[in-house]
Amino acid sequence: MSDISETRRTQPISLTQRENWKERLWFAVIVFLLLGLITAISVAVSYQQQVENPSIYRSDNEMINGGKRFIDYFYSLNAATVDRDQFRAISMMMKPEDRKERMHYLVTTDFVRKVQGSGMSTEVDWSQAKAELVTRHEGGLRDIKYTAQLLRNNRHIGQLEILLRLMPVEKTDSNTDGVGIWAWKDIAENPFEDTQSE
Repeated sequence: MSDISETRRTQPISLTQRENWKERLWFAVIVFLLLGLITAISVAVSYQQQVENPSIYRSDNEMINGGKRFIDYFYSLNAATVDRDQFRAISMMMKPEDRKERMHYLVTTDFVRKVQGSGMSTEVDWSQAKAELVTRHEGGLRDIKYTAQLLRNNRHIGQLEILLRLMPVEKTDSNTDGVGIWAWKDIAENPFEDTQSE
């Protein structure tokens, strides 16, 4: 018995904490890329179907009013509703990259929390506004130019001049107008601009 030496089995080497985080990060990146790819494909298919078979119809007035709603939501600086308004504006954007870019802006600037803490109220005055149909495209897309006044705490602070490319989409709880935003351009001051649409 004394000749038998006690041997210990080696334990399998466990991944270090750093390797675990790398593994999780790569998994998250892969999942994110797959989700982005699936979303992009679904938007492209939806757009292609719309061009080939424009089964969803919206009148010019419906399209104009849907664009007004987007502008109201996008420019919302109302402390009480800014989070819901920004969500509604993002839900009307048709391209995933536009939604992602807007979310990135809201997060990095802490936009929603700052507006909520400001107590301000901002609205677009549509009483003397103009909406002009500029171009009709295949698939029901329309370019519409809007000119309106922006009010903050009931005081005039400037003029909005915006060109929207709109497309008819199915109505949902978050997009009750059934109008999607394919591209936009702020002509007055260019605080946001989609250059990929041109």
